[in-house]
Amino acid sequence: MKRMLLSLLLAGTAGFLGCSKSSDPVPPTAPEAPQPVEPPSTPEAKAPPSTPTPDATSALTEQANAVVKEAKVAATGLKDQFMASLPSSSDATLNEIGQEIATRLGATTESFQGEQGLQDQLTGAVESLLGGQDAEAVGLFGKLGEAKLTPEQKTVYDDLKNSVSAFVVQRNFSSLSDSTTEVGKIVTALRGGDTATALVQLKEVSSKANLTPQQSELLSGLVDQYTPGLKDAGKAAAEGIKSLNPF
Repeated sequence: MKRMLLSLLLAGTAGFLGCSKSSDPVPPTAPEAPQPVEPPSTPEAKAPPSTPTPDATSALTEQANAVVKEAKVAATGLKDQFMASLPSSSDATLNEIGQEIATRLGATTESFQGEQGLQDQLTGAVESLLGGQDAEAVGLFGKLGEAKLTPEQKTVYDDLKNSVSAFVVQRNFSSLSDSTTEVGKIVTALRGGDTATALVQLKEVSSKANLTPQQSELLSGLVDQYTPGLKDAGKAAAEGIKSLNPF
């Protein structure tokens, strides 16, 4: 009897436990929510180039005008200095060439604006000319032509150099009675830019005139200036001959 009651008790307990498990099921695990996908980053748009404001444009224009004005002032200053310091002469041709030099000097100075080295060389050459150091002036003008000049600078420089050469020829050789014709041709050719004709006449004067040492030096400098390769070729030939016959 006890065994029967124990069996019934165990069976009831098992049934109760079974009912309890079935009535309280374990809820399923909820799936994880998908993570939001970030949209691809858009590259930053470049800001458009800034347009100069009217004030900025006006300032740049004023600066450009100031540079031009400064160039004209410098050109006028050296031109006026030349005219004020140029000795007066009874030679009408010499006075005309002096006026010509002043005009071309103004154009050359203006074209050299902003290039201090060229300005200094030009000033030094002009000072030598005004001081009567004609051979030195010719040499300095020749060295100025060896600089790297722009086409515009080269044009105005050549005009000025030719006028200066004509000036020194007229000043130093117009009194040569036996070379009046040749001197006149040299001056006319140089003022017109005909350097080939001027060179022929310069050599003619140097070969037949009775020249002072100063005049000979000046003529030599002028010839070298218009035939820059001739002097170097002569030196090279002389050195070559010396190397073949060292004794």
